[in-house]
Amino acid sequence: MKFGVNDKNRKPHLIMKKIIFLLLALSYLTVSNTTAQVCPQTDFPSYYYCSEILEFVAEYPECSKLPSSLRLPYDGGDLTNYPALLELDSIDGNIICNECEITSFAGLANLTYVSGGVHIDEPHSDLVNLQGLNNLYYIGGILSLSECSDLISTIGLGDLTYLGGLSITESNVLVDLIGFENIESLIHGLAIDEAISLEDLQGFESLNYIGGNLVIRDNDSMSSLEGLNSLKTIVGDLKIDDNPILLELNALSNLNSLNGSIYCQGNNALQSLEGLAAITGLNGLIKIRYNESLESLSGLENIDANSILDLTLSNCVSLNYCSLDNFCQYLTENIGPSSINTNNIGCNSEIEVTNICQDISVNLIETVFPEPKLIRMINVFGQDQQLHRNGMLLFYVYDNGEVEKRMIH
Repeated sequence: MKFGVNDKNRKPHLIMKKIIFLLLALSYLTVSNTTAQVCPQTDFPSYYYCSEILEFVAEYPECSKLPSSLRLPYDGGDLTNYPALLELDSIDGNIICNECEITSFAGLANLTYVSGGVHIDEPHSDLVNLQGLNNLYYIGGILSLSECSDLISTIGLGDLTYLGGLSITESNVLVDLIGFENIESLIHGLAIDEAISLEDLQGFESLNYIGGNLVIRDNDSMSSLEGLNSLKTIVGDLKIDDNPILLELNALSNLNSLNGSIYCQGNNALQSLEGLAAITGLNGLIKIRYNESLESLSGLENIDANSILDLTLSNCVSLNYCSLDNFCQYLTENIGPSSINTNNIGCNSEIEVTNICQDISVNLIETVFPEPKLIRMINVFGQDQQLHRNGMLLFYVYDNGEVEKRMIH
């Protein structure tokens, strides 16, 4: 080791300190490189069963990240029967329950991060909530809850700050959406399908961006979309279908960017589309069908006609007004295909709507004659006059070419 020119005059203990510092630095680098290799990098299975985690922990005692997916048990065992799961704080894959038999996620209490999705599909035991996932703050993929027949609430996701997407299907007794209060975006979409006890969507107060589709379908008890009041952007489609007591869409009043289609079908109690009034453009079709109580399309009037790829208005037996200015433009300029039928009088065919559009256009054309402006006053000798005195005959010349003879008495 070579020191500076003055090092020979230093005290020996100072030189020793420098040597010790260098040795510690080398030791730190060696430990860091070792730590980076504590988890398997290659040659691991695409998924692990819970019963295999004990062996995994024994083989990689310093590793707290499972390198691939975790499959939950089929045999009725509780997750707390696999204590080695508590050694995991992250999963570099998915959590998969495909007809698993668990009553809670308590055995995953130390889990904070899942790079993929959490898929709970038809659990075969009394899974009533998501308790046990309370420390999970990140799910990179979709949280999928399918055929969770005993699931009452999603409580247990209290620390969740990122979620890629959410899909709830055929969860018949679910009444509470808890744990999504901090979620601002769902890049893979939001779908609530056949959650027949869910009355609204409260629990998504921070959600402002959906990167995929928003699907609200077959929810027998849903009367409003309250909870989506902060939503501004949907990159995909808006699908509101077959919600029999849904009355209005007012919770979507801040939605101003939609880059897909609008489907609104089979909502028999729906009375208004006013909640969609902030949408100014699409990149898809509009399909309004089988909404028995809908009388008007007000709420769709701000959508640019040239952004509509296809227009379908059918089987809305109360719908009697379809002649919005943008729809008139779409039809009269033949911007794209359309299908209009089986609605009320006034909106019962494309010809009927087009005729009303033309009548409106004619009625709006008014001949306006601006007030003529006086430019000269001339006497009988053709001389300009600045003042018109009593007894004087003058000719008033106006900018529209009119000449008026006047005498003041």
